[in-house]
Amino acid sequence: MIGGGFAFMVGGHLCCGVTSRGLTVRPGPEARALANPHVRPLEIGRRQTAEFVVEPDGYRDNGMLATWAKRGLRFD
Repeated sequence: MIGGGFAFMVGGHLCCGVTSRGLTVRPGPEARALANPHVRPLEIGRRQTAEFVVEPDGYRDNGMLATWAKRGLRFD
């Protein structure tokens, strides 16, 4: 559990997580996640992290959710 939600780890690394604010994904720099609608950087305090928050409209169907999960799995 992270920040009041659930985290899914793969090989000891964060793949994605779910909180009341949205889906948290660590897609890696090659994914250009911020270019996608409904995506913003994850900020903890005043610091931006490598993770991104995808708002619910960004994963409103199973195909969109699967795409984000696959991005999280590719991160290394």
